[in-house]
This record gives sequence, C-alpha cells and structure tokens, in this order.
Amino acid sequence: MSNAEFQRHPRMSLGPEQHSHIAAAYDKAAFDTSLPAYTRVAFAKKAAWFRLLARVGKKKERAALAKQKAQEPQPNPFSFWGRKATATRVGKALFTGRASSARAKP
Repeated sequence: MSNAEFQRHPRMSLGPEQHSHIAAAYDKAAFDTSLPAYTRVAFAKKAAWFRLLARVGKKKERAALAKQKAQEPQPNPFSFWGRKATATRVGKALFTGRASSARAKP
C-alpha cells in the first residue's frame, strides 16, 4: 500500500448560516421528550457547539470584510482642486483670499 492511500481528505467547511441551521436541528432534538435524557443532553451540547461555531464564523466574516474595506484605496479628499493646484497656490488661496498669484494686486 502506498502512502497516498492513507492521506486524509480535506474537510468540507461550513458557513455560519449552515452552522446555525445545524444548531437549530440539534436544539429541536434536545427538546424531544420521546428521547432518553442522556441523548437529549448530548444533542443540547452539540447544539451549543454549533452555535459557537456560527458565532465565530460570523465574526471571521466581519473581520475579513473590514480588512478588505481597509485595503481599498480611499478617495483623495483634495481632488476638487484639480491636478494643477500646488500646495503653495492652495496655501495662498486659503490665507490671502486670492486663488492665483497672476491676479493683479488691489
């Protein structure tokens, strides 16, 4: 037998919504009075575990979205001045009230 035959297959990962559905199914089974008490306790523990997995998955998705949003380029807040505006011209316009140095002095 080769080593390839004993390799584990990758697990299929479930999303937070799927974990929530599984937790709901285990909750339903945990409240089924026709089952023995030890089985209902086991189902309740599994439901709690899947609820935890759902919460962690939701937090991971939110963190990934926040990281992705942070990496997006932010718009330039000074783009309304145009490309030819320099820091000196902008400074003059703000402090002297004149938009260009080419304007005649009053």
